[in-house]
Amino acid sequence: MNDGAKSIEWVLDYAERHGADEAEIYYNYSRELRVEVNLGQVSSCHFSDEQGVGLRVVVKGAVGFSFSNSLERGKLEEVVVRAVKAAKASKPDEKWRGLPAPKKPSTVSGIFDKRVCEISEEELVEDAKTMLNAATDYSSKISAYWGVVVSEWGEVALMNTHGLNVKAEETMMGCALGTVARDGDEVSPECSEFDFQRRRKINPEKVGREAARLAVESLRKANVEQGRCKVILFHPALHALIGYTLLHAVSGDNVVRERSPYTGKLGELVASSMLHVVDDGTLEEGLNTFPFDGEGVPTQRKEIIDKGVLRGFLFDSYWGGVAGFESTGNAGRADYASTPHISATNLVVKKGNISREELIEGMDSGLIVLDVQGAHSSNPVSGEISVVANPCWVVKNGEVLGAAKGVMIADNFYEMLKRVDEVADDVRKYSYLVSPSVSFSEVKVVTRQL
Repeated sequence: MNDGAKSIEWVLDYAERHGADEAEIYYNYSRELRVEVNLGQVSSCHFSDEQGVGLRVVVKGAVGFSFSNSLERGKLEEVVVRAVKAAKASKPDEKWRGLPAPKKPSTVSGIFDKRVCEISEEELVEDAKTMLNAATDYSSKISAYWGVVVSEWGEVALMNTHGLNVKAEETMMGCALGTVARDGDEVSPECSEFDFQRRRKINPEKVGREAARLAVESLRKANVEQGRCKVILFHPALHALIGYTLLHAVSGDNVVRERSPYTGKLGELVASSMLHVVDDGTLEEGLNTFPFDGEGVPTQRKEIIDKGVLRGFLFDSYWGGVAGFESTGNAGRADYASTPHISATNLVVKKGNISREELIEGMDSGLIVLDVQGAHSSNPVSGEISVVANPCWVVKNGEVLGAAKGVMIADNFYEMLKRVDEVADDVRKYSYLVSPSVSFSEVKVVTRQL
């Protein structure tokens, strides 16, 4: 544990002596070693480390916040003064229920690997070369456009004036590669592959090979008819669409303010019976697993959708108090310079009993979609989406015919969740999402012929 966390405990007492009724200090240290690939070459290596604190204070029900990337005594005194001044200048919040009381952090495993902290720049460069070579060895048609190999170490300490005092460390290591294949005048769409883990066990060779395979397979072209068809969404596409729709719908603040289509629908069927979703902040080796959230509340496992039935929402302390619920341990923070906000930890879609290959082989007709563009323009309240499916492949009678250009998915994602007809068993971790590939029936697609 870094010594920085030990040097800030006095700030809480200082804040109380300067007029704060409550105070919370959040310390964050992060260190990153990153090797980047550009146009087929290892182009750069970056090392960064940063630490800082964010201070929330409450004065007569009004909240103020300030932060600093310096732990010098004078700078931290200024942070207190600014936060108290901000609180006194704000209106009291009648909904404020107080900072969290201390609770024992959750027991989690697999989130820290000392070997990640010890990895050298030379080792990351070798991983990057391995990834690149695996891609170009797969086919002479491959060009690697971008890539990254990264190792990260971070630690968090959080204290408040109610006696809460928690701290923990975490590591992450990952690699990703984006490729394009060329054959004469034919150029594939950009295809990418990834592998992110808490421990030092990534497989850059597999990432490079798979990124190349996807690109080469995309050189073959195929047309798809406009209308409704079966669509299999791979992990990046699911991540984008869920992030801009479903996460909004199950976020407690939106539920309370009736900005969610799921307000008042607990216990009702909102999705296919094939769908089971939990948010699990204690998942072993989950990329967002941690003993406590951004307010020091223990993380936990909670059901969101069980066999299509809506079972729960995500809350931090503030919105949980407004709604009459306890926090679910879902207060997230980007870093020390941000205040808590509701966020998912590890959103886990329960796997099915069929492989991805069997899922594809069983398709009479449809599309496989690796990723989508434009998900940010989705309407999270209505669920309306209009996204470009790229790259995507056409399937007929269980055979992948080739890649399709100009395909858009124009549907309602909440309605699509009701039309989930198969869930594969190829579970992968992609940011907050831990999910297999998922098949949807009768998805509306708009196309232009080649």
